[in-house]
Amino acid sequence: MKTYEIICIVRPDLAESAIEEKIVSKFKQITERYHGEILKTETWGLRKLAYNINKFEDGYYIFNLVKGEPALISELERNFQIDENILRFMTIKLKEKSAKKTTAEPEIPKEEKI
Repeated sequence: MKTYEIICIVRPDLAESAIEEKIVSKFKQITERYHGEILKTETWGLRKLAYNINKFEDGYYIFNLVKGEPALISELERNFQIDENILRFMTIKLKEKSAKKTTAEPEIPKEEKI
């Protein structure tokens, strides 16, 4: 299973309770259906956008850290594209930490005589 960061920007005219009901609960249902795991969910709140999206100047940001298979991410992104309440989304696959650590010291170049 791979780890992903998913950030969604939701329409600012939705109430926070509606965001929890519609967006976050749907996200959890899809993740459970595809045997994924939500490691962390943060709501960053209403923030000003760098540029207008669909005539909105602000957006409600939601951050999720998810562990799952690529099929889960494909299904989430498909649902994000369909949902008219989500203005933008971005998915980032995190790199796995290397198990091997190098203990060799870096080689220092010798001074050259001119």
